[in-house]
Amino acid sequence: MGHLIRRSDYDHTVDSISCDIWYGFDEEINTDSTNYYTAKINQGVFYKRTKSTSDPIAISQTSQLDLLREIKAVFDRHNTNYKIVISPLYDQKTLDEKSLNILNTIFGTSNVYDFSGINNYTSNIANYYETSHYRPRVARDILNKIYSEKPTNISADGF
Repeated sequence: MGHLIRRSDYDHTVDSISCDIWYGFDEEINTDSTNYYTAKINQGVFYKRTKSTSDPIAISQTSQLDLLREIKAVFDRHNTNYKIVISPLYDQKTLDEKSLNILNTIFGTSNVYDFSGINNYTSNIANYYETSHYRPRVARDILNKIYSEKPTNISADGF
């Protein structure tokens, strides 16, 4: 799939231990961020966002609830330490309240972190390669927030 994903003039690198892959976009952005983002805007990748709204109900079927409960049962059976992260996507749509409440009920509010909607991550185009993939610095910051703070549910603004 590399030919579909890797569309940069810069080489990608792979960490042979973790299998993390960097596709060269950060180097491209660091070299000429204005050109990178201007090209993405001109291609229609980044678009003018409308006022943040909630996505349609994400968890609405009994089968979805059953799968989430099964996942939780597996976590419990194996004493798994886990966190559920709702990602900060460029579209700035918030996870619907019903679905967030379901996740909190099943997995516990101390394990669910909602970074959806308008917040410091989603407000800055430079946090993204395109509309679905945020940059590693965002991921690191989210992980630092989750694991360096006392467990708590994150507010809609991501902080």
